[in-house]
Amino acid sequence: MIALGAVGTWCLEHLASAMPKLMHFLNANLKHASAPVVSQACWVLGEFARWLVEQALEGNTKPLHYTTNNLLPLFNNPKKSLQSAVGPLDVQVGI
Repeated sequence: MIALGAVGTWCLEHLASAMPKLMHFLNANLKHASAPVVSQACWVLGEFARWLVEQALEGNTKPLHYTTNNLLPLFNNPKKSLQSAVGPLDVQVGI
């Protein structure tokens, strides 16, 4: 997962066809029992925030809604790092 986040932002156009499956995988890991896995999933989602926002701007809001709905419950659990995802996402969205 870490390698994907590290290189993914540089090759988003090559990952375009795989992004829906990657988003599903990353969102599923937000519910993992292990806090480090959740933290890594948050970080990678943050790295892909640009793709989520671009999709929403093109009219496909489903990935962004799906991801934010999965991120919101983590606000109540400080053991599971959310900042690594929210930081890049709020920059992309302009919050």
